[in-house]
Amino acid sequence: MALSLAKTGLINLFSEKGIDINIDCYASGKELLEESQRKQYHLAILDIDMPDMSGIALAEKLLKKNFTITIMFLSQREDLVFECLSVHPFAFIRKGNFIEDLCKAISLYVETAYERDDEQTTLTIKKKTGIVTVPIGDILYIEGKRNYQEFYFKSGDKIQARVLMRELESLLLDKGFIRIQKGFLVNVLYIRRLNKKAVLMTNGDELPISPKKKDEIMQRFLEVTQDSNLTLE
Repeated sequence: MALSLAKTGLINLFSEKGIDINIDCYASGKELLEESQRKQYHLAILDIDMPDMSGIALAEKLLKKNFTITIMFLSQREDLVFECLSVHPFAFIRKGNFIEDLCKAISLYVETAYERDDEQTTLTIKKKTGIVTVPIGDILYIEGKRNYQEFYFKSGDKIQARVLMRELESLLLDKGFIRIQKGFLVNVLYIRRLNKKAVLMTNGDELPISPKKKDEIMQRFLEVTQDSNLTLE
């Protein structure tokens, strides 16, 4: 019943915002884990109290496979809200307040993931083979390689383009990016851990930083997000 109700509500909410979505429903965490080997999900809405595996344990396993997946919890176990924080959920939807909580959660998710202003959310890159326009939010980081810059994306793709790093820094400074040292410009939202010498990105890449930049990186992170997944060492 909960699956059917949630699916109908999600389809209606996204449809009202002009967004077509594909939804898969699973009766167990094991089924979802098996299918996630073949599919790349953007959003997972999980129950917490399940017979074969808790929703929190399931979220941890999903995040290990896909760092960029967004996690929401749909549950009547409000007593477990604080335990859920270990996996940094985007939202907690209470079954007892289902419609109101779901509307708020999806509205915020759409604002975050489906920003409509293309001028603000895309970047046009000139490659050797032509021109490509990419979502800025999909860029994990940019690495300087002499006269060329290499763009690394959350999908695992890479693009190389002939452009100056200082030009990119100027364009992306107010889009959540920071120059962590001469050769790297990173999207702060994809930083998972920070120490005195490096940042660990959500895709597992470790990038060197200028020691003088640590405080600036932390401050920048706090400016662009209220829910911190960043660990300081």
